[in-house]
Amino acid sequence: MNSSNFGLNQIGQVAIPVGELDRAVAFYRDILGMRFLFQAPPELAFF
Repeated sequence: MNSSNFGLNQIGQVAIPVGELDRAVAFYRDILGMRFLFQAPPELAFF
């Protein structure tokens, strides 16, 4: 494979376990500027 042909199209899913979901949501949304989509039980947040 030639390195000039390599590219990243999209990331399907990344899971990061956290201790405090509300705090993590605030960090990823407010500090990193990620687009928050929704939260779902039991303790999941989607960006």
